[in-house]
Amino acid sequence: MKSSILTFFLSLILGTTLAHGAVIMVSPGQSVQSAIDQASTGDEIVLQAGSYNEDLNVTGKGLTLRAFSLPWVVNSISVSNSSTPSKFENFQLFGDINATGSDLEIRNANIAGNIKVNQGGLKLTKSTIDKSVSINHSANASGLDTQAVILQSTIREKLTCKAKRSWICYNEIRYSTVSGTSEITGNIFNGRSKATIGIELLAGQTQSVIRNNKIHNYKNSSIEDLNNSCIGIAVLENVKAEILNNVIHDCIDYSDKGEEINVGIGIYVESIVGTKIFGNIIFSCYVEKKTTYGSCLVLAPNQGVLLHNNCLRLTHHDIVELKGGVVKKDCIDTDPKLNTNGTLASDSPAINAGPPDPQYNDRDGSRNDIGMF
Repeated sequence: MKSSILTFFLSLILGTTLAHGAVIMVSPGQSVQSAIDQASTGDEIVLQAGSYNEDLNVTGKGLTLRAFSLPWVVNSISVSNSSTPSKFENFQLFGDINATGSDLEIRNANIAGNIKVNQGGLKLTKSTIDKSVSINHSANASGLDTQAVILQSTIREKLTCKAKRSWICYNEIRYSTVSGTSEITGNIFNGRSKATIGIELLAGQTQSVIRNNKIHNYKNSSIEDLNNSCIGIAVLENVKAEILNNVIHDCIDYSDKGEEINVGIGIYVESIVGTKIFGNIIFSCYVEKKTTYGSCLVLAPNQGVLLHNNCLRLTHHDIVELKGGVVKKDCIDTDPKLNTNGTLASDSPAINAGPPDPQYNDRDGSRNDIGMF
């Protein structure tokens, strides 16, 4: 399944990177901005490897800028007002890349700042972003739906994705807020001891499938009051979600001081429009000082929530399995015996203990295993 999904997305992205216009060559010492100003939509600017001390501005045209081998280096990039995407490959950026009214395609990049896209979509592949990535609108400047593909990349801080349709697959991300229709698959969400929410689903009409992710390390040890923090997944507002085969752990407030509301939770569900929680492993989610609002593996209402065939592991005296009225079915409470990468050891009791419906079967056709992959 993983290889087929990767092949689909890579073919989708690579298939859109073919040049159809003129090719303009630029070497260090020449101006990249001058080449941009002279180019027309569909042209390709090929840069020789090296540093270009410029802030680039692409306005009213869709161009491709790339190097064939080593990266080219610039300060920042701004793109605006083009109905054709601009594409950037094999580059290093000291600052931000911003787009307004334009789609961006970015591949093999190292960006020290942020990516910000307004009224446009984003395809981001095999790149490292030192700060945050935001796709801020569900429609572009023409009123058409936006799309986001985030694939095999590292986002060291926050991903904010409001695209109408998004695929977020096989990345490393610190934390995120997602709305629209989304598929979130095969990622590692590592909070690095930040008191926040790993995957926060917001906004009405949002539908999300969250599967085969590792979501962990959302921790805090502060005497300050906390609200809606140290949570693995939060399904809020009128969101409909399927949460399948994830490993969620270490969502913790270690302090016994301050007041906490909705803190220290593996999965928190506010929505009643329909959430399935199947085949997940959840453990070590709690508040050191027991609190009525939070400090549990799953906090969810009974209405509209199905909690089936999960491993709900009680690993601390302050841990409570469930709050909010949700009722579990066919869940286990035992050591799932995980490998260091979060997958199941060969003698794990979670093997063949996931949802029995054939639609959830593993790739080899056997019954679903609780946990990742």
